[in-house]
Amino acid sequence: MFAVDIAAIARHYLAGQQLTDTCYGHGLAPTISLITSIRQRKIVNSLDPSQYSKISEKSLQQQIDVVAEFHAHKIAAERIAIRTGVNIQLVLELTRGESHAKLFKRLLALHRSKRRDRLLSQSKRTKGIAQASLQDKIEQEYQSTLAESRLKAN
Repeated sequence: MFAVDIAAIARHYLAGQQLTDTCYGHGLAPTISLITSIRQRKIVNSLDPSQYSKISEKSLQQQIDVVAEFHAHKIAAERIAIRTGVNIQLVLELTRGESHAKLFKRLLALHRSKRRDRLLSQSKRTKGIAQASLQDKIEQEYQSTLAESRLKAN
């Protein structure tokens, strides 16, 4: 087994902050809560459009297509905005169905079916019962996403 130095991990993640013995004196929980709160602050602060890791230079239709593709892979809206550089407001409006609803739904259905087809073709690498159960799981997941989208439409 490996020995883990929680204090070293905390110093790494909390570089530049003052850590006192009270943080370490209470055990593991205060250290982890400090790390978690700092990570949450970084994610919230990074949603400012001026601080994206990159700014999207794609057309609106290409941005909608990219958001639909990421959303088909069940990636959260905040992560889509950070990864692609698309404005968080546009991502949220698209995923909620508030803007460009018809185009987004069509592209989302296209990307979901492509994802299902890709997963089914990858499942052919396994054989026998494992392949059959994997294919059943993929189909059930696809059918559940279709059912969810129908419920949202109504």
